[in-house]
Amino acid sequence: VLQSSRKAAGELAKQPAAETSQKDREALLERVNAVAAEAAASLPESPEIQFELGKTQYKQKNYREAITALDAALALDPRHYQAMTYKAMSQYFLGDKETAIATFRSSLAIRPYWVTYSNLGKVYLAEGKAAEAVAVVQDWLKLEPASEEAHKRFFQAVGEMIRQGSGEAAIVEIERYLTQFPDSAPAKTLLQKTKEFLGRV
Repeated sequence: VLQSSRKAAGELAKQPAAETSQKDREALLERVNAVAAEAAASLPESPEIQFELGKTQYKQKNYREAITALDAALALDPRHYQAMTYKAMSQYFLGDKETAIATFRSSLAIRPYWVTYSNLGKVYLAEGKAAEAVAVVQDWLKLEPASEEAHKRFFQAVGEMIRQGSGEAAIVEIERYLTQFPDSAPAKTLLQKTKEFLGRV
């Protein structure tokens, strides 16, 4: 049943947006949710199935229902870091921002996971906490140095630091980035321009 749920979700992901009507997408989402709910009801003691149900509910923006299922997964496996990450995202979209950040941090304490880093970085940026976002992305880059998304997020976040008037702190972060990626031309250029902006050269 779990494999059927994943297959249904995969079918949905493959549907080109331009070729799939909203009604068709909603029908597929309902199918995914129904299969996941059936699996959870059939095997309530499986944390993985409860997680799949929670993830499906999250993707449908049913955040309260998602948290219920994810809590069920965590009750069975308190170290299920993926369930914790999706719970944090659900909490954030329900407006419980500080609790969401704490849940993200708890997930990372169990296991570094790129989805957690990515979403925590987005949350920090959305909340205007650029320095915190940069720190999270720096840790993400240690985990996945080849991630294009992580590199883009770094420049986005450090640029926001500069716009917020934290140019000196941004320089420190760019120099830290260059210790890991010494051949990065964009970082070198940004460092030079930031120093010029601050009158340091």
